[in-house]
Amino acid sequence: MQSLLTLAALPVGDWQFWAVSLIALGAVLFLARPMLRKARGRDKEKRATLTIGGKAVEAKKHDEVHPRGPDDQAS
Repeated sequence: MQSLLTLAALPVGDWQFWAVSLIALGAVLFLARPMLRKARGRDKEKRATLTIGGKAVEAKKHDEVHPRGPDDQAS
């Protein structure tokens, strides 16, 4: 069975081959950037400020809203 593409068939001596290859690589990196950023953990959760009537409202801490009972274990 004959392979469709061999390394000998690539025009590595042609500058247009390298130009298009670099453009394609840049496009792949540009499109994959959001996924790579999430994988690294760079994106931190952003929180919006809660406002009512144009005035900021203080957010309560999770433990104040949902206090732990004596049977609950901290994980």
